[in-house]
Amino acid sequence: MARHWISFLFVSSAFLAGCEDSETAAHHDGGHDADTQMDATMDSGGNNPNTVQIHGTIVDFANDAPLAATVCAGSNCATASASNGAYTLDLPKNSDVTLTIELTAYKKQVSYLHTDDEDFVYSTQMISNVVFSLNANLIGVDVDATKGSLNMYAYKLTNGEFPDDNDDVSAGTEGLPGASYTASPVSGKLAWLNADGLSYSTSGPTSSQGIQVAANADPGSYAVTVSPPEGYDCNTRWMREGSTAGTLDLEVVADAMTFFWLRCVEN
Repeated sequence: MARHWISFLFVSSAFLAGCEDSETAAHHDGGHDADTQMDATMDSGGNNPNTVQIHGTIVDFANDAPLAATVCAGSNCATASASNGAYTLDLPKNSDVTLTIELTAYKKQVSYLHTDDEDFVYSTQMISNVVFSLNANLIGVDVDATKGSLNMYAYKLTNGEFPDDNDDVSAGTEGLPGASYTASPVSGKLAWLNADGLSYSTSGPTSSQGIQVAANADPGSYAVTVSPPEGYDCNTRWMREGSTAGTLDLEVVADAMTFFWLRCVEN
């Protein structure tokens, strides 16, 4: 894909998705959520041994202008720099985290992460509400602010292996054809980005763009089952190497984009 950071966006008449990589888990596996208060204990060097740091940049999709968006995990928030879009945020180690990114006049983003013991990169491009609505109309969707969207970006690592660290590897990925997901309950209009990158199809699985969307999905809890293409070993974004793609418990939020990733290598 021409542009892929961590975001699911409408482009021309379609969503665009993107990612950076880490080895931490994306599914809720019994850990505590970051809404809980973090342990403020400091070590002799003034560092908190109970936290990891998430960092990255937030920019406008249309023009790459930096955005002073607010990044939150529960009540723990940071504001990105207006000059370069950079932010940092401390999160509890080995914990489930609901991460939200918000800015007035832009579509809210929601993702569900699981931290481990390492710092990691999380950058995103945001889309304005106006552009989102205009492009949604082009594919026959009238945006309903009381509903949300559920989005998957399936991608393959072009270096042929899962990363061994938490560095940004977005430059080493490309959209993967042949992937799909099913959600229970069924809600919203399912669509897949065509290989031409300009329009949606009404049947899956993914094309070389690697994108599947459920637009105008009802808010609430969903059990999402992902299906990788034949010939690939896949796991979900922030699930440790060796884990198999399975069922994710995700929340769709009104007037927001909820998204997840399926990362794959050829077997």
